[in-house]
Amino acid sequence: MATETDYAWAAGFFDGEGCVSIYSQKRYTCARVHIVQKDIRPLIRMSKMFGERERIGSVKRADRRHTYYRLTFSGQRAADVLEKMLPYLSLKREVAMLALQLQESVNKFSVKERTNVLPDSEMAYRRSLSEKAKWLNSGRWAAATTKPSGPETGCDSLNCTDGKGAEAAEMTARLN
Repeated sequence: MATETDYAWAAGFFDGEGCVSIYSQKRYTCARVHIVQKDIRPLIRMSKMFGERERIGSVKRADRRHTYYRLTFSGQRAADVLEKMLPYLSLKREVAMLALQLQESVNKFSVKERTNVLPDSEMAYRRSLSEKAKWLNSGRWAAATTKPSGPETGCDSLNCTDGKGAEAAEMTARLN
């Protein structure tokens, strides 16, 4: 049985080497947690910690000499993993919370309802979560809060004063 110390370790490792994504294909949407590493041992430890149900895959990129290993959790399993790490997450905390919101939304519908056409409002909500997750994962939010603003800069800042409308403010308004 994993301890809180194990979950804190996993969160720290995940903050540095992991990714939360929202996968969408047609009317199917799910949260995914990916951890990629050259050394397989931390992935084995995480797999054991969270129940050893997931397979660790290998990835060989054409432009690199090394093989990388990837551990992926999807759907409710991803939400379970994120919930256990959430108190200790720092860098990935906000995107993890989006993934948990998504899974909560998915769980509102039965399996039969999920395979049928979902209401447009539900699909729009899921798309908004996906867009916000992409924005957080892109790192543009960091640039949007650190760039200098002023008429000569053409900034992305939330408090941009160049009259063009900040990218970050637009994204925030669109997603809220």
